[in-house]
Amino acid sequence: MRIAVLNPVASVGKTTVATNLAASLAIADQRVLLIYATPTAVLDETRAQHRHSLSDVLTGKVSFSQALVSTPAIPNLDMVSGDYRLWQFDYHSTQQQQPMLCLERELHKIAASYDFIVIDSPSSLGMLTLNALVAARGVIIPVAPANYVKSEVQQVIQVMAAVRKRYNQELGLLGVLLNNCDHQNQADKSTEQEVQNDFGVQNVFARVIAKSSSVVRAGLLGMPVLLHDAGCVGAQSFLWLAQSLCFSR
Repeated sequence: MRIAVLNPVASVGKTTVATNLAASLAIADQRVLLIYATPTAVLDETRAQHRHSLSDVLTGKVSFSQALVSTPAIPNLDMVSGDYRLWQFDYHSTQQQQPMLCLERELHKIAASYDFIVIDSPSSLGMLTLNALVAARGVIIPVAPANYVKSEVQQVIQVMAAVRKRYNQELGLLGVLLNNCDHQNQADKSTEQEVQNDFGVQNVFARVIAKSSSVVRAGLLGMPVLLHDAGCVGAQSFLWLAQSLCFSR
């Protein structure tokens, strides 16, 4: 299964969700590739290993297999880093034929080696995000209660429909995911109900990613929360999400 994690709204936890979901899937004995289709994201423990980034893959300088980096602490997890050059992708992609297919063309060569491919998408609906949607088979839209914007989620769904019609008939919505949510907070509970009313209970994941200081600290340390505090409520939320996706494959 290829999963794009995206929302054009910044600070909803896309990278946190993508990183921790990929790690949780790998720990559940799935072969996982994590792709950071963002200008800066990279796990600190693999930083020194990086010779090539997604930018090199999309511009044809190297293949995916040459850009892959393993994560020693999580044997089933490979990753491809993003870097600052991805800011320029929208400009350089205009020089290519069908630029929205760049990621799909390269992923097609290695997709069979993985059970899950998780794509962390940027906070925009530019060419990188379109590449993610063309390459993905399912989409997770993280929503943070503190800055929920209904129109932005609607915009993602509309763009998905356009991509599905023209480029990728297999693309579907896996669900809207309430992230960094505190059920002890009445405002967060109200936002969860609002999201369910706006998009239908069937289109919202049944369980939220619980607010957790351990998740925040792990992110600052550049690692999945499972390697920092596997027993915390946030880590358990991501394990639940991974298990639910495994069962629905």
